[in-house]
Amino acid sequence: MNEFDLLKNALSEAKYVPHEHLPVGPEELHATGLAFARVDEVGSLGFTPAGRTCIHRLASVLHERDERFRRGASLAAFREKVASAALDYYDQRANLAHADVAGLKNKLEQWFQGHTKAETHLVPCALLPQDARSFDVGPVRFISAGQLEAEGIKTAAFGDWLSNFANSRNARWFARVEVRGEDARRRELANAAVDLALASLHLVLPLDPPMHRVSNRAVPDWVMSFTLDDSGEVWPGQTTSNTPADALSSEYFDQAIDANATLLKSCGARIQAFLSVDEALDGMSHAWCDAAYWYFEAASDELDTAALAKLEACLENLTSSTKGHKSNSRLRGLVQRVLGVPLTRPLSNNAPLTYGGFVEELVEARSRVLHGTASTLTGGAKLTRAEATKEAARLLKATSCLMDRYREVCPASDLSLDAFQDWTHREREKARAAAQQNTPPHEPAPGETLANDGGA
Repeated sequence: MNEFDLLKNALSEAKYVPHEHLPVGPEELHATGLAFARVDEVGSLGFTPAGRTCIHRLASVLHERDERFRRGASLAAFREKVASAALDYYDQRANLAHADVAGLKNKLEQWFQGHTKAETHLVPCALLPQDARSFDVGPVRFISAGQLEAEGIKTAAFGDWLSNFANSRNARWFARVEVRGEDARRRELANAAVDLALASLHLVLPLDPPMHRVSNRAVPDWVMSFTLDDSGEVWPGQTTSNTPADALSSEYFDQAIDANATLLKSCGARIQAFLSVDEALDGMSHAWCDAAYWYFEAASDELDTAALAKLEACLENLTSSTKGHKSNSRLRGLVQRVLGVPLTRPLSNNAPLTYGGFVEELVEARSRVLHGTASTLTGGAKLTRAEATKEAARLLKATSCLMDRYREVCPASDLSLDAFQDWTHREREKARAAAQQNTPPHEPAPGETLANDGGA
């Protein structure tokens, strides 16, 4: 059903219900059975359940088709506005024209521009237990507690509250990021951007436990287990620290950030594209950000089986093109294009799996866990979590660097994921042909050069 038919059907199911009693409260509104109701002194105008369904479908269609709405406005708030804008056409519902759909879209555009504003968020994070230099990952700037004043951040009004909260969560660092979006969406965008920046850091420093924002999963500084003997006496068991980078010095951390500045800048470009809600997000950056999210989710999971499923989702997102290949085929193509390794090569000298076997086992591990044919709690995969994490990190790093190269050599070209994958395939074939002829190509093959630059 197209947009016009959805709007027309929704308005055909709109009605006005006079009030029987005043004042009108939540119970009286519920009794009318109307959704998205407008209330005045005489009655309520809204949609019946059938009309509500049409509004939901219309809102979903419009929200999905405009990348700015998807990133900058929550679906719940967008539905409310679609319903409100649709009710503006209630009096002319019998003579509704296709031009009225354009008018409704214009109302949504005006609402979005009016409610989309910039806001700077300060997100508490657990990186190092001590201060180090501030640094950027794209639009996200990480600042240690001791550097807040030097960064122009004033804490006088809520200094004690801020420090007490940070200390209670072992948060010696803060991520500052400016986001634009509708009121209900800005906090989500800020948290997502920080998570993507932390995922980029995890590519550089794969720590266990990983660095994290403390507003996400509540993680205690340390945990301790206890046991009971036969007499009922309590005995302390294993003690585990949950403090990220507690063995790293500030100097080593600064050096690691400096040494990987090119990679962090590349990842930061993907995050900046994600936050630019006023511009269309190209398919390449969208896929990379989704993949990085799943990579970081896997790092935070306690169960190896769940982590493997998330790592498979990470790689699936890097290949989420419109071409209808199966998972195994897509991931094999990703490994060959981006890493440039034959599928028959072993993952390492100690690993029994080849790259082809790695793809097959990762897809199988995810499928078996999510479909219940293998136990989530007891595992059973032939692929280890460490092996899958290492290869996922290599692919994320190399893909981001290849995206930079693609933009340099094809600045005016299609930035869709399909176009990028076709380009990487052509470049890989050129490099392979040149190697077979033992003749260097006209210029370095981007896949070879940038995969290595990305730490692959």
